[in-house]
Amino acid sequence: MKMFVAAHGQADNVGDSVLRRGMMASLATGRDRYVLVGRAGPDYVSGLGLRSTDTVFTSRRKWQLAALAAGLRERVAFFSNAGEMQVNRRRILIGLVDTILLAVIRLRGGVAVHTGVGVRNPQGRWPAPIAIPARLCSLVAWRDAPTRDKIGFGSVYPDWAFVEGSVPVESEIQFSARDIMVVSLRGDRPIPDAVWIDSVKEFSRMHDLQIVVANQVARDAHRAIELADLLGGRTDLWEGGAHDLRENEMRSLYRRAQAVVSDRLHALIMGLTEGAVPLGLMPGSTAKVDRTFEAGGFSDSALSSSDHTLSECVEWLVERMSKRDAIFAQVAGARRSIADLTQRVRTLVPASATVPLAASGAEK
Repeated sequence: MKMFVAAHGQADNVGDSVLRRGMMASLATGRDRYVLVGRAGPDYVSGLGLRSTDTVFTSRRKWQLAALAAGLRERVAFFSNAGEMQVNRRRILIGLVDTILLAVIRLRGGVAVHTGVGVRNPQGRWPAPIAIPARLCSLVAWRDAPTRDKIGFGSVYPDWAFVEGSVPVESEIQFSARDIMVVSLRGDRPIPDAVWIDSVKEFSRMHDLQIVVANQVARDAHRAIELADLLGGRTDLWEGGAHDLRENEMRSLYRRAQAVVSDRLHALIMGLTEGAVPLGLMPGSTAKVDRTFEAGGFSDSALSSSDHTLSECVEWLVERMSKRDAIFAQVAGARRSIADLTQRVRTLVPASATVPLAASGAEK
C-alpha cells in the first residue's frame, strides 16, 4: 500500500519540521512514501528525517493528482498534515480538494489518517474545511481538547514533538551542572512589558543563571537582539539555514539549561524533552500553549504577565521550578500516549513484508 503523506511547514520554523518528523516516525516501514513538503526548500526538508526511498513533492497539485491516480488504481493510505491549521480561503480550497480525494480513496478501500492537528482559534466558527475531510478519515486524533470539542469527533493525543529529544528523567539530570536559562520569544508581537522583563531578570538572579536569548524561528532574530539588551543576556542567533543543524544547536543549549522561558510552543516542548523546565511566561495569550500541553497531561503550563503583578509572576516561576520532578515524569506519560497513537496508525497501515528496492529520492 502506497502512503501519501503531507508534511509541509514553515521554512524558517524549526518546530514545524520537528513535529512533522515525529509524525513521520509513526508510519510503518517498508512502504513507498510520497511526501508533500511544499516550497519550503531543502533547509526545511533536512529536519524531516526523510528516507532515500521517499518520493518528494514540492507541488501540492502534483501530489494530489498522484494520490488520486494511485487511489483509483489500488488501495492507498493518505496522511493529512499535522500542526496548527486556520480557516482561510486557501484552507477552503484545500479542504474541498481533499474531500474529493479522500472520498475516492475510501471508496476504493484505502485508508485515511488525520493526526496532530490543532485549530488556531477553536472558539471561532465551526471549521468546516478542516472538519469535513477529517470526517472521511479512518483515524482522527487532534492535538488539543478544545479543537476536538469544536469539531465534535475524534480523539485527543499529545503533539507529535513530545516524542523527540532525550528522555528527561530527574535522577539523570544534574541541575547543578546547568548554568543557563534560555529565553525565546515571538518577533511578531509587541515587546514584552516591564513586568515580564523584571520577572525573568529576578528569576535568573535567584537561580544564578546566565540568560541566553536564542531563536529557533528565523524571523524572531530581531526580537532576540532586543531582549538580550533588556535582560542583560547574550544571544545565540539564527537567521535561517538547515533545520537539522539549528535543531541540534538548540537542543545542545536546552541540555545546558535549567529552564526555558518562551511563548513559542515548540521551544517549550523541545526544552522540556531535553531536561529544561518549560516556563510559559508570556506577554500575551496563553491559550495555545495551555491547551496543547494539557493534551500531554501537563497543567498550569503558562502565565500571562499582562494579567499579573511582578511578585505573582516570580512566585509562579519559582513554583513551576519546584514541580520539575512531576513535570519531567509526565513526559513519559505523554510518550506512552503517542506510542498508543503510533500503534493505532500502524494497525491501519502495517509494515510491508518487503522493503522497496528503489532509492530514487525523486523530487516532483
